[in-house]
Amino acid sequence: MRVGTSRLMLMIAVLTTSVFSQTAFTDRFDACKLDTNLWFPQHGDAPDNKPGNRYGAYHPDQLDFSQGEMRLAVSQTFEGPKAVSSSSEIISKGLYGYGTYEFVMRMASTSPTHDGAGRVVPGSCSAAFLLWENSLTEIDIEYLGNKPNSLFFTTWIDRNHKNTIEAHVGNVANGMHRYQIVWKPGIVQWYLDRKLVATSTKFVPTHPATIRINHWGTHNTGWGGLATANVNRYMYVKLASFTPWEAK
Repeated sequence: MRVGTSRLMLMIAVLTTSVFSQTAFTDRFDACKLDTNLWFPQHGDAPDNKPGNRYGAYHPDQLDFSQGEMRLAVSQTFEGPKAVSSSSEIISKGLYGYGTYEFVMRMASTSPTHDGAGRVVPGSCSAAFLLWENSLTEIDIEYLGNKPNSLFFTTWIDRNHKNTIEAHVGNVANGMHRYQIVWKPGIVQWYLDRKLVATSTKFVPTHPATIRINHWGTHNTGWGGLATANVNRYMYVKLASFTPWEAK
Protein backbone atom coordinates (compact mmCIF):
# COMPACT_ATOMS: atom_id res chain seq x y z
CA MET A 1 0.00 0.00 0.00
CA ARG A 2 1.28 3.48 -0.89
CA VAL A 3 -0.98 5.55 1.39
CA GLY A 4 -0.79 5.66 5.19
CA THR A 5 -3.66 5.85 7.63
CA SER A 6 -3.43 9.64 7.78
CA ARG A 7 -5.26 9.58 4.42
CA LEU A 8 -8.17 11.80 5.53
CA MET A 9 -5.87 14.60 6.67
CA LEU A 10 -3.86 14.30 3.47
CA MET A 11 -6.93 14.37 1.25
CA ILE A 12 -8.16 17.54 2.95
CA ALA A 13 -4.76 19.16 2.33
CA VAL A 14 -4.72 18.11 -1.33
CA LEU A 15 -8.30 19.15 -2.02
CA THR A 16 -7.77 22.59 -0.50
CA THR A 17 -4.54 23.30 -2.39
CA SER A 18 -4.69 21.31 -5.64
CA VAL A 19 -5.60 22.49 -9.09
CA PHE A 20 -5.62 20.42 -12.27
CA SER A 21 -2.64 21.62 -14.26
CA GLN A 22 -1.45 20.97 -17.78
CA THR A 23 1.37 23.48 -17.35
CA ALA A 24 4.92 22.21 -17.76
CA PHE A 25 7.30 22.65 -14.85
CA THR A 26 10.85 21.72 -13.83
CA ASP A 27 12.15 21.66 -10.27
CA ARG A 28 15.87 21.09 -9.70
CA PHE A 29 15.62 21.17 -5.89
CA ASP A 30 18.63 23.52 -5.74
CA ALA A 31 17.13 26.40 -3.73
CA CYS A 32 18.22 24.93 -0.35
CA LYS A 33 14.56 24.46 0.57
CA LEU A 34 11.38 22.89 -0.76
CA ASP A 35 9.46 24.96 -3.32
CA THR A 36 6.15 25.25 -1.48
CA ASN A 37 4.47 26.66 -4.57
CA LEU A 38 4.79 23.19 -6.10
CA TRP A 39 5.01 20.75 -3.18
CA PHE A 40 4.22 20.14 0.44
CA PRO A 41 6.05 17.75 2.80
CA GLN A 42 4.04 14.82 4.07
CA HIS A 43 3.70 14.04 7.76
CA GLY A 44 1.77 11.31 9.50
CA ASP A 45 1.50 7.57 8.99
CA ALA A 46 3.53 5.84 6.29
CA PRO A 47 2.28 2.74 4.43
CA ASP A 48 1.99 -0.84 5.61
CA ASN A 49 1.79 -0.36 9.37
CA LYS A 50 0.91 -3.41 11.46
CA PRO A 51 0.16 -3.13 15.21
CA GLY A 52 2.83 -4.70 17.37
CA ASN A 53 5.07 -5.45 14.38
CA ARG A 54 5.90 -2.25 12.52
CA TYR A 55 5.10 1.44 12.55
CA GLY A 56 6.33 4.11 10.17
CA ALA A 57 5.67 7.83 9.86
CA TYR A 58 6.65 10.63 7.52
CA HIS A 59 8.58 13.49 9.12
CA PRO A 60 9.48 16.71 7.25
CA ASP A 61 12.80 16.85 9.13
CA GLN A 62 13.86 13.75 7.17
CA LEU A 63 14.10 16.01 4.10
CA ASP A 64 17.38 17.83 3.48
CA PHE A 65 18.36 20.32 0.75
CA SER A 66 21.84 21.37 1.90
CA GLN A 67 23.72 19.49 -0.84
CA GLY A 68 22.02 21.30 -3.73
CA GLU A 69 19.41 18.61 -4.31
CA MET A 70 16.74 16.90 -2.23
CA ARG A 71 17.73 14.10 0.13
CA LEU A 72 15.01 11.84 1.57
CA ALA A 73 16.10 9.83 4.59
CA VAL A 74 14.88 6.69 6.33
CA SER A 75 16.02 5.66 9.79
CA GLN A 76 14.86 2.60 11.72
CA THR A 77 14.99 1.34 15.30
CA PHE A 78 13.31 -1.41 17.29
CA GLU A 79 11.03 -0.95 20.28
CA GLY A 80 10.95 -4.51 21.53
CA PRO A 81 9.68 -6.60 18.59
CA LYS A 82 8.26 -3.56 16.76
CA ALA A 83 10.24 -1.89 13.98
CA VAL A 84 9.86 1.90 13.97
CA SER A 85 10.67 3.84 10.80
CA SER A 86 11.10 7.57 10.28
CA SER A 87 10.48 8.31 6.60
CA SER A 88 10.12 11.15 4.07
CA GLU A 89 7.77 12.20 1.25
CA ILE A 90 6.78 15.21 -0.81
CA ILE A 91 3.47 15.63 -2.66
CA SER A 92 2.60 18.03 -5.47
CA LYS A 93 -0.01 20.69 -4.81
CA GLY A 94 -1.30 20.32 -8.35
CA LEU A 95 -2.95 17.45 -10.16
CA TYR A 96 -1.36 16.34 -13.43
CA GLY A 97 -2.61 14.22 -16.31
CA TYR A 98 -1.30 12.70 -19.52
CA GLY A 99 2.27 13.64 -20.34
CA THR A 100 5.91 12.91 -19.61
CA TYR A 101 7.18 12.84 -16.04
CA GLU A 102 10.93 12.93 -15.59
CA PHE A 103 13.00 12.37 -12.46
CA VAL A 104 16.75 12.36 -11.93
CA MET A 105 17.30 10.29 -8.81
CA ARG A 106 19.65 8.09 -6.89
CA MET A 107 17.68 5.33 -5.24
CA ALA A 108 18.24 4.54 -1.57
CA SER A 109 21.61 3.46 -0.23
CA THR A 110 23.69 4.19 2.85
CA SER A 111 25.62 7.00 1.14
CA PRO A 112 25.22 10.28 3.07
CA THR A 113 26.20 12.24 -0.07
CA HIS A 114 24.72 12.10 -3.56
CA ASP A 115 27.97 10.88 -5.15
CA GLY A 116 29.51 8.82 -2.36
CA ALA A 117 29.86 5.07 -2.00
CA GLY A 118 26.93 3.32 -0.35
CA ARG A 119 25.37 -0.08 0.02
CA VAL A 120 21.79 -1.21 -0.34
CA VAL A 121 20.24 -2.77 2.75
CA PRO A 122 16.79 -4.27 3.36
CA GLY A 123 13.99 -2.33 4.97
CA SER A 124 12.89 0.44 2.63
CA CYS A 125 11.16 1.43 -0.59
CA SER A 126 12.21 4.50 -2.60
CA ALA A 127 9.81 5.71 -5.25
CA ALA A 128 8.49 8.36 -7.62
CA PHE A 129 4.87 7.92 -8.62
CA LEU A 130 1.47 9.40 -9.42
CA LEU A 131 -1.47 8.87 -7.09
CA TRP A 132 -5.10 9.86 -6.77
CA GLU A 133 -7.84 8.74 -4.32
CA ASN A 134 -7.18 5.19 -3.14
CA SER A 135 -5.27 4.27 -6.31
CA LEU A 136 -8.06 5.16 -8.75
CA THR A 137 -5.00 6.53 -10.49
CA GLU A 138 -1.57 5.17 -9.58
CA ILE A 139 1.53 4.84 -11.73
CA ASP A 140 4.71 3.77 -9.93
CA ILE A 141 8.48 3.62 -10.14
CA GLU A 142 9.69 1.72 -7.06
CA TYR A 143 13.01 0.39 -5.78
CA LEU A 144 13.20 -2.07 -2.89
CA GLY A 145 15.97 -2.53 -0.36
CA ASN A 146 15.71 -6.30 -0.64
CA LYS A 147 15.72 -6.33 -4.47
CA PRO A 148 18.78 -4.22 -5.31
CA ASN A 149 18.96 -5.17 -9.00
CA SER A 150 15.31 -4.58 -9.94
CA LEU A 151 12.85 -1.77 -10.50
CA PHE A 152 9.10 -2.26 -10.14
CA PHE A 153 6.64 -0.46 -12.42
CA THR A 154 2.90 -0.61 -11.72
CA THR A 155 -0.35 0.80 -13.09
CA TRP A 156 -3.53 0.81 -10.97
CA ILE A 157 -7.15 1.76 -11.53
CA ASP A 158 -8.24 0.77 -8.00
CA ARG A 159 -6.93 -1.31 -5.10
CA ASN A 160 -8.05 -4.55 -6.78
CA HIS A 161 -6.83 -3.97 -10.33
CA LYS A 162 -3.13 -3.45 -10.99
CA ASN A 163 -0.40 -4.54 -13.38
CA THR A 164 3.14 -4.85 -11.97
CA ILE A 165 6.26 -5.32 -14.07
CA GLU A 166 9.63 -6.22 -12.54
CA ALA A 167 12.56 -5.03 -14.65
CA HIS A 168 16.03 -6.43 -13.90
CA VAL A 169 18.11 -3.32 -14.49
CA GLY A 170 21.07 -3.69 -12.12
CA ASN A 171 21.88 -1.63 -9.06
CA VAL A 172 20.43 1.84 -9.67
CA ALA A 173 21.39 2.94 -6.13
CA ASN A 174 24.99 3.31 -7.28
CA GLY A 175 24.44 6.82 -8.66
CA MET A 176 22.07 9.24 -10.34
CA HIS A 177 19.86 7.92 -13.14
CA ARG A 178 17.19 9.48 -15.33
CA TYR A 179 13.68 8.04 -15.07
CA GLN A 180 10.69 8.85 -17.24
CA ILE A 181 7.01 7.96 -17.10
CA VAL A 182 5.19 8.58 -20.40
CA TRP A 183 1.45 8.40 -19.75
CA LYS A 184 -0.97 8.54 -22.67
CA PRO A 185 -4.52 7.25 -23.16
CA GLY A 186 -4.39 3.47 -22.87
CA ILE A 187 -0.62 3.15 -22.41
CA VAL A 188 2.16 3.87 -19.91
CA GLN A 189 5.84 3.55 -20.79
CA TRP A 190 8.81 3.74 -18.42
CA TYR A 191 12.32 4.76 -19.47
CA LEU A 192 15.63 4.41 -17.62
CA ASP A 193 18.43 6.63 -18.87
CA ARG A 194 16.31 7.23 -22.00
CA LYS A 195 15.99 3.50 -22.75
CA LEU A 196 12.52 1.95 -22.78
CA VAL A 197 12.41 -0.71 -20.04
CA ALA A 198 8.69 -1.39 -19.48
CA THR A 199 5.28 -0.85 -21.09
CA SER A 200 1.79 -1.38 -19.69
CA THR A 201 -1.48 -1.30 -21.61
CA LYS A 202 -3.35 -3.02 -18.78
CA PHE A 203 -5.22 -1.10 -16.06
CA VAL A 204 -4.09 2.28 -17.37
CA PRO A 205 -5.70 5.06 -15.29
CA THR A 206 -7.39 8.18 -16.66
CA HIS A 207 -7.86 10.61 -13.75
CA PRO A 208 -5.28 13.36 -13.05
CA ALA A 209 -3.12 12.71 -10.01
CA THR A 210 -0.63 14.18 -7.59
CA ILE A 211 3.09 13.63 -8.14
CA ARG A 212 4.83 12.04 -5.17
CA ILE A 213 8.40 11.21 -4.28
CA ASN A 214 8.98 9.14 -1.18
CA HIS A 215 11.32 6.92 0.80
CA TRP A 216 9.68 4.84 3.51
CA GLY A 217 10.66 2.06 5.88
CA THR A 218 9.48 -1.54 5.58
CA HIS A 219 9.54 -4.56 7.87
CA ASN A 220 8.34 -7.75 6.23
CA THR A 221 9.74 -10.72 4.33
CA GLY A 222 8.33 -9.48 1.02
CA TRP A 223 8.00 -5.88 -0.14
CA GLY A 224 11.14 -3.95 0.85
CA GLY A 225 12.46 -6.54 3.30
CA LEU A 226 12.98 -6.63 7.04
CA ALA A 227 14.03 -3.45 8.84
CA THR A 228 17.73 -2.67 9.19
CA ALA A 229 18.03 -0.89 12.53
CA ASN A 230 20.46 1.96 13.20
CA VAL A 231 21.59 2.21 9.57
CA ASN A 232 20.49 5.43 7.86
CA ARG A 233 19.55 5.29 4.19
CA TYR A 234 19.24 8.16 1.73
CA MET A 235 17.49 8.74 -1.59
CA TYR A 236 18.54 11.75 -3.72
CA VAL A 237 16.53 13.73 -6.26
CA LYS A 238 18.01 16.49 -8.40
CA LEU A 239 15.18 16.97 -10.92
CA ALA A 240 11.46 16.46 -11.29
CA SER A 241 9.59 17.74 -14.34
CA PHE A 242 6.30 17.44 -16.20
CA THR A 243 5.57 18.04 -19.88
CA PRO A 244 1.91 17.72 -20.92
CA TRP A 245 0.86 15.36 -23.70
CA GLU A 246 -0.66 17.02 -26.73
CA ALA A 247 -3.21 14.93 -28.61
CA LYS A 248 -2.55 14.89 -32.35
